[in-house]
Amino acid sequence: MYGVTFGKDYCIISMDMTLAIKPHRTRRPHAGPQSGFLLIELLVALAILGIIAVAFLSALTTGYRGLLLAHEMTMAESLVRTELERIRDAPYPIAGEVKSHRGYDISITTSYVEPTPDPRDPVATTYVPSSAPTGMQNITVSITHQGKVVLVTGTNKADG
Repeated sequence: MYGVTFGKDYCIISMDMTLAIKPHRTRRPHAGPQSGFLLIELLVALAILGIIAVAFLSALTTGYRGLLLAHEMTMAESLVRTELERIRDAPYPIAGEVKSHRGYDISITTSYVEPTPDPRDPVATTYVPSSAPTGMQNITVSITHQGKVVLVTGTNKADG
């Protein structure tokens, strides 16, 4: 007894209780107007994916630069606060100095100022530079990192 059964992708032939499975041959459709369309779709998809990847990496780089800038500013503010506390606790007069801490340069400059009454306003006082210690100093603290000035602040210190 001989029997043939066809499936979608296979053909089963049975002869005397023996089964054999053979792949069913399908005809390849001839090239038509859709020929090469898959390749174009793939190239367009890759181009879109590339544009998205470039935008994502650009945003990532910008975020990292912002993080570095925020870290630099936070470190500079912390160093300025430390120096202002040290200046506040130190006796008068303060000497100018330059020092370094973890890659940040701290520059302290001082100048003496003399209080002078303002002739136009009897209540107001102006401070003019003086070469001798007059009882008051103008102190400037500058923080630089990698040759770039990050933060500059100033304060005054009086004798007594």
